[in-house]
Amino acid sequence: MTSRKFTSRRHSQRAFSLVEIMVGMTIGLLGMIIIMQMSSLFEARKRTTSGGDDAQNGGAIALFTLQNPVSQAGYGISNSNLIGKSLTTPFITINPLQPLTVNPAQLTGIQTANTDSFLIIYGNNNDTTEGALIKNPIASTIYTVDGGISCGASVVAPCPLATGGGGKSFAIGDWVIPSQNTVTTTLNLFQVSAPIPTPNSTVPLIGSPPALTTNPVNPPLLFNLGSAPTIRAYAVIGGSLKSCDYFAQNCATNINAWTTIAENIMTMRLQCVSTSALRIALVTRSIQIDTGIVTLATPVWILIALQRH
Repeated sequence: MTSRKFTSRRHSQRAFSLVEIMVGMTIGLLGMIIIMQMSSLFEARKRTTSGGDDAQNGGAIALFTLQNPVSQAGYGISNSNLIGKSLTTPFITINPLQPLTVNPAQLTGIQTANTDSFLIIYGNNNDTTEGALIKNPIASTIYTVDGGISCGASVVAPCPLATGGGGKSFAIGDWVIPSQNTVTTTLNLFQVSAPIPTPNSTVPLIGSPPALTTNPVNPPLLFNLGSAPTIRAYAVIGGSLKSCDYFAQNCATNINAWTTIAENIMTMRLQCVSTSALRIALVTRSIQIDTGIVTLATPVWILIALQRH
């Protein structure tokens, strides 16, 4: 009897088991989490660095922006007939009148606490800043001013137009201040309503200027601030350095009138150096906060007296 032996060949196949797949997926997910955390950390560091740089650049730009108006403060109002008196303008009264006022009372309720603000004033006229001599100081809507043109010894005054005469460069729309040391204590702005055609001519004004007196020692003068005088306030409001034109609107009552110069400015401190310089310090903050404990209060300034030994 013949027996047949049948042999079956088993074809073995190898693959990942469910446990191995789950372990692999877990390792992959952990790797992805680590990569995302590292990427987030690097991005936060980059934002912190760039945010700090942006804050410093914003502070530098703000200081550069303030430099130009501060350097012009007082142009046109530096005469002793004006300084120290009270000037009434359409939207603000400056008392005492000075080129730059630190922390004016009108801004107390607007500026951020523990910060400083300042108000500057200057004119933009193209003629002398020492004022034109008023020859008829009687109260009226018209002053007669001295042209102040030097024609030379061979020309009889007043200078004819052919020789270049032409008054004190008053023009329609210019803002002027009549003043006299011994008479006026309160100053007002008046607007020129007609041009001045010749030297020693009349200056028609809108309104009723004050009566002044003839005095050879302290003569009455008419000061021209030009067609667009600057009365501008600067303050830190809500984390930004802002400015407002007080000659165009009441900045104390209209918060929307303030325009932003630089953002992320936490505080501004001012120090007057003698009578001719202003020291400004700005504190800026990065928009990216990289710590869990954040100081929300405005920095408080402390003056420390230094002794020399």
